[in-house]
Amino acid sequence: FLSVTFNTNMEYTKVVESSHWRHLSQTLLDRLKNGKHTDCTFIIGCNKTEFKLNRFIFSLISPVFEAMLYGNMRESKNDSMIIIDDTDCNAFQCVVNFSYGNDPKITLNNVASLILLCDKYQIIQLLKI
Repeated sequence: FLSVTFNTNMEYTKVVESSHWRHLSQTLLDRLKNGKHTDCTFIIGCNKTEFKLNRFIFSLISPVFEAMLYGNMRESKNDSMIIIDDTDCNAFQCVVNFSYGNDPKITLNNVASLILLCDKYQIIQLLKI
């Protein structure tokens, strides 16, 4: 896939290959796995599983997360811990994968919880998949 953009005079302005986006997506996932550039921690489910995330990237997928992470709430403080105990880790992992530009890995086992999570946090684009 190749995207070519033209300005109003039909002059070539840029070319972006999908391989670039795949590389960017993989780089984001690698950063997530090794904990680089994380500035908030989500504590998820009854097992209290920790997800260390980058607030900017995570806020891009949800207006609720954006308000939570950048508004006047306590979650907006650097290195904050956000507790979400009404969802399971598998559904939240799908959201994390999606926010970092990767396959959310939706299965029959996590789809019901994922729909509830997406609805609650207004993650509209993931609901469309």
